[in-house]
Amino acid sequence: TDALPLTIGRSRDQAIVIDRRHPGVSGQHVAIDAVDDGGAHGVVHGDNGIVIDGVAHAAGERFDWRPGETMVLGGALPGEPACTLILARDGEH
Repeated sequence: TDALPLTIGRSRDQAIVIDRRHPGVSGQHVAIDAVDDGGAHGVVHGDNGIVIDGVAHAAGERFDWRPGETMVLGGALPGEPACTLILARDGEH
């Protein structure tokens, strides 16, 4: 992307805005500050952290997100839907 950092969260001023039905997701939850052939790289800002393919990353930690991996934002509370993103390369769905 041309606009780095790419921010993801529930706040309306994020590049990717997450629906408010995900209360475990912070206003700015993650910031992706680099993209290369290996995937996307960034830092966790959200209090509830993220999980990428089963590996937890707490607030303040850097992460590597590779194509095909699933990122879960925040801790989904019982009865709430998990906020799940899957990284795909251009042209992949």
